[in-house]
Order: sequence, then structure tokens, then C-alpha cells
Amino acid sequence: MDAVFAAITITGSQIYARNKGEYIVSRGNSKAVDSDKNVIRSEIMTYDKNKSAVSAFGNVVIVTSSGTIRSDNAVYDTDSKILIMRKDKKRPEADVIYEGRKGFYRADKITFYNYDKKRILLEGDVSGKIQMEDKLP
Repeated sequence: MDAVFAAITITGSQIYARNKGEYIVSRGNSKAVDSDKNVIRSEIMTYDKNKSAVSAFGNVVIVTSSGTIRSDNAVYDTDSKILIMRKDKKRPEADVIYEGRKGFYRADKITFYNYDKKRILLEGDVSGKIQMEDKLP
């Protein structure tokens, strides 16, 4: 089943609409794809049209052009393109590539600001590593 909005398309095994389509709930194999082709997958997903927000719960996997992010939960604002993941049972982790640098990060809270700007804020019990390669002439 599909629910299509201007900013995002949501699919899932079961989709329910509430409040005349202003609030969508997807259960089972939930997937959201935004206009930039970023993909969010989870067990349960909601979309609040009034807040322009997708909330994902349970085995959340987010795939972007920069890498893959895993979390117990995530909230994505489709207007500002801000993605926030917070620790529930385990810390969110991001496996990203940017300008030839590879990074792997974990934190209690990870916020991605506008995917195109590649800005990440890590908060609370942060750990990770960056792999860089020098290319000398």
C-alpha cells in the first residue's frame, strides 16, 4: 500500500489514515522515500502532514547518498530536512562517506542537518572513527 504526499512517499504492508488523511500509520515493511531519494525503513512509521514529520520505530535503517544510519527510532522533518535519532535500547550509529573520508559514529543522539550540507551533530557518549587517505603527487 502507498501514501503519496508532495514531500514523501510512504509504503508498507498495512497503511491506515486518520483525521481525513492528515496522519498516516504504516505497519510492517514500512518505507519512506523523500524527493532527494533518501530512504527510511522501519517496522512502524507515522507521517503527520501538519508537522511535515515522519517518525520511524523499530529497526530503523536510513540510506542516503552519504551512507547508512541505523537506530531504534528516528524523526525526519521533511520541510527542514533534519533527521534526529535518539538512543532507546541501543545508540544510533552512522556509517558515512564524505569527500573521500569514511566515518563510523555512535552517540546517544545523532542529528543530521539537511542531507545536502552533510552537517552532523553527535551528542552524549560519542564514539567513532574517521578514515582518511592522503593523496600525494
